[in-house]
Amino acid sequence: MGRQHHRAPAAIRHVWDFGELPPGLNRRRVLKLIDTFHAGALGFRGPAAAHIPAHLTFPGLPITTIQLIAPGYACPANDFLAASLRAAGDEFLSITSANGLGT
Repeated sequence: MGRQHHRAPAAIRHVWDFGELPPGLNRRRVLKLIDTFHAGALGFRGPAAAHIPAHLTFPGLPITTIQLIAPGYACPANDFLAASLRAAGDEFLSITSANGLGT
């Protein structure tokens, strides 16, 4: 499980530490992949940047990670999400994951 961070896909640039990506991956390649496939709501997990509060991260892997959940680029929910973030002082919005809650 782990917490998920809700922001637009552009926020990945601010919440991930691209220096912690595995060999063969780099910032440009990862962002291009996300831009290519991000037509609908998706979750992206990557290495957490140092400034991310610990309660928003998942330390169970060799590196600490954060998951960002975002609507697709053209989704009308982006306006609601942007307004929610402004109302929260442009801080983080987070939820707990429902993954793994099956029988």
